[in-house]
Amino acid sequence: MRKIGIAALLGLFMVGNAFAATCPETKSLKEVAGSEDGLDGYVYSVASGNWKGFAPNADDKGTKEVDLATLKLSDSKTTETSVICRYTDAKGGGLSLSQKK
Repeated sequence: MRKIGIAALLGLFMVGNAFAATCPETKSLKEVAGSEDGLDGYVYSVASGNWKGFAPNADDKGTKEVDLATLKLSDSKTTETSVICRYTDAKGGGLSLSQKK
């Protein structure tokens, strides 16, 4: 019985990691000007899933916070309700995408 419980926990751990490993590749990100919570910026999404992210403009001139050309995955986190993927670019900009489970 104890071996079954350990195997079940190990299986759940592996499923969680597999889900987190599905963070979208940066080349699949789509960027559209938009607003969120009263801030102007850019909405990020992925055509092949329900991933969503937002980055505000860096300044009042509408300068982009994120440079898609140099964006790289930095880490990911799996919670009970979602997966969060964090990306950074060469100029220090950052973007988080989330996907609800």
